[in-house]
Amino acid sequence: MSDFIVCGIELSRGSARPAAVAARVAQALGCRAAVAHVDGDPPGVASLARASKLHDLRTLVDYHEFPEDTLVRIAGGEPAETLARLARDHDAQLLVVGSRGLGEFRSAMVGSVSADLVRMAPCPVVVVPPRLTLPFAHLGMRSIVCGVEGSEGDPGLLRFGADLAERIGAHLHAVHAFNPRPAYAGPAVPIAVGGLREAAEARLERALIEADVQAQPAVSSQPVAVALAQAAQGHRAGLVVVGSRGSGRLGSLLRGSVLARLRAQLDCPIVVLPRNAEIAAGSGHYELSAGAA
Repeated sequence: MSDFIVCGIELSRGSARPAAVAARVAQALGCRAAVAHVDGDPPGVASLARASKLHDLRTLVDYHEFPEDTLVRIAGGEPAETLARLARDHDAQLLVVGSRGLGEFRSAMVGSVSADLVRMAPCPVVVVPPRLTLPFAHLGMRSIVCGVEGSEGDPGLLRFGADLAERIGAHLHAVHAFNPRPAYAGPAVPIAVGGLREAAEARLERALIEADVQAQPAVSSQPVAVALAQAAQGHRAGLVVVGSRGSGRLGSLLRGSVLARLRAQLDCPIVVLPRNAEIAAGSGHYELSAGAA
């Protein structure tokens, strides 16, 4: 299995957040790290500006106590494509990037680096929201919240969340949000909200059984982003794990709006399992343990 984490840094006021998270996760997983800034200059161009950026990256690496053999580089190209390529080159277990949140509404609608990586990354993507409080390194990661969609992708997502929780010594909480608006079984025959909750609980239980995963289950009638934010706050979660493989409510991550709301509401990193992420045995990227595969 690869032992690398790749961290993409946009050298700006918010660059400390993804650096702090990547360093903390690398420490927790015992991984090496590659820290990169992507700019618009062609590869190989030497300049005082590039030297200054390298110095700033090394300063971040030292300050946040990355592993001693951390790689630092400036890369040219389109940010999402370049970071995805670096993740492939290093067979990365995880790819860590920052985000600007819902405030940049146009960016949330037309796409951002983090949203683009959710579509193309070969490994899970850790999206660091702007509300994250530093120093992250001193916060515990004793709990992980996993958002269950109610789709065919749930067992794989739960196995990934459980594997990650085991590796960092955290408790797993599985949360499924259901729509509380009455559905209709026939003309003017509403199903009570209590029945909807029972159905949601049954879906969550089936997903846990199929995944063969132990987790504390919970269902919520709140919107997805609100339900996950409340669970993360209540359990003081260090990470929230979501998927983008199924057709459930969380599957709309690929269509932009839910991921933007999660970034705006959560104050802990979001681990997204992209549709094309390679986590099977022998992939070279994040691989589930033999018991979780």
